[in-house]
Amino acid sequence: MTDSKFPERMYIYNYRLFDRHKKRVISLAVLADNHIFVFYEIHRV
Repeated sequence: MTDSKFPERMYIYNYRLFDRHKKRVISLAVLADNHIFVFYEIHRV
């Protein structure tokens, strides 16, 4: 299952934290599923 809104939600959370606290924010996402190499294979540089 993929979540097409995930990048948008990450951006919104990041912006809201910055807007509220006026501090630099680092967003981290831990992606876990049964197919560990799928993300790597699609997005490798």
